[in-house]
Amino acid sequence: MLLVTHEMDEAEALCDRVVVMRAGHVIDAGAPADLVERHASTAVIRFSMPDPPAQLLDQVRRLDGVREVARSGARITVRGHRRIVAHVCAAWCAGSRCRPTWPSPNRPGGTPCSGC
Repeated sequence: MLLVTHEMDEAEALCDRVVVMRAGHVIDAGAPADLVERHASTAVIRFSMPDPPAQLLDQVRRLDGVREVARSGARITVRGHRRIVAHVCAAWCAGSRCRPTWPSPNRPGGTPCSGC
């Protein structure tokens, strides 16, 4: 069966093998998880919190896979491997009122995280 889609979530759920094409040329091919690892392994999570506790920022910094935690005013940005998303969201939301934005490679700024 052949499926044509622009949505990687759909391809991951329905396909064993994916071929990525641009302008009629094959860019890459492989299992969906392999393509995601090669081309979208970085996650960016943004939180808004006027005065985050220093201990919470330190806790997030120590999570395995977190590469950077940056603060600019009330906005906190966490960058790291995509596997950190659930761990960061859980750590942050466990002790605070949060408004994370979900990472999306195609939509800068993301969409609101419904899990918090």
